Amino acid sequence: MIDNKSFKNTPGGKALKKLFQGDLSKVPPDQVDTLSDYLSILDAEQTLDLIKVLGADYHPWKGQGRGTDRVHSVSVSGNYRLLFQFDKARGYFFNLDYCDPH
Repeated sequence: MIDNKSFKNTPGGKALKKLFQGDLSKVPPDQVDTLSDYLSILDAEQTLDLIKVLGADYHPWKGQGRGTDRVHSVSVSGNYRLLFQFDKARGYFFNLDYCDPH
């Protein structure tokens, strides 16, 4: 589950939030469909199970905390990633960000 407070206060997080609200203008056109699909999945899910099986190069971000502090990553395009954290107890995805962390 995600909501308007789920997004990180970064340029990429703000772009994702606008996309979640229906504004496509801040995301590269060739990545709109992929990011929209991921946001729909995160909004509908309360576990990491589906995102893990999509073949989206999902992985926990190495060395980035444990439990709710752990950062997760899925590949979007090239080096661009959708990064997020997950609160298992609440089934809530938060700190969503879209960036090239490499």
